[in-house]
Amino acid sequence: MRSRLAHVFAATMGLAALTTVVCPPEAEALGISRATLTAAQTGGSWIITIRATETFTPQEIQQRWTVADNAHVYERDTGEPFGGSDDHLIQHGEENFTVTRSPQNWTWTFRTNSDKLDTEDGSERIYGVVTLRNVSTGGNPVSIRTAITTIDP
Repeated sequence: MRSRLAHVFAATMGLAALTTVVCPPEAEALGISRATLTAAQTGGSWIITIRATETFTPQEIQQRWTVADNAHVYERDTGEPFGGSDDHLIQHGEENFTVTRSPQNWTWTFRTNSDKLDTEDGSERIYGVVTLRNVSTGGNPVSIRTAITTIDP
């Protein structure tokens, strides 16, 4: 199917030739699964933890490709009466590493204060986003979002 689509695209774009690489299904690409977010309050501080499992293909492991991941915490406003877009609260910056095994379980821990999380009256609905990308190939990133957790900062 990919081969056919690639050739249709090439013909549509007026390209004379196109090299098609067909990958077996097990070599499709890196991935992320089982993302969770937990939040615990200690006095005026909050500990927010995001966990996720990242998976890699045998090719990515064999070639020891460099990948990068990051994690962000958002407050859900979409669909609220005065919501607008979701608020970006905190992040763990992008971190590069070499793929050596699969799967890999990762944990990102954020410590913040109630003021940072308290963006409106009442409780807050927060969620995490983990993004993973292949630095070696420049491929498109993949992301996963955790379920929403309600907190009262």
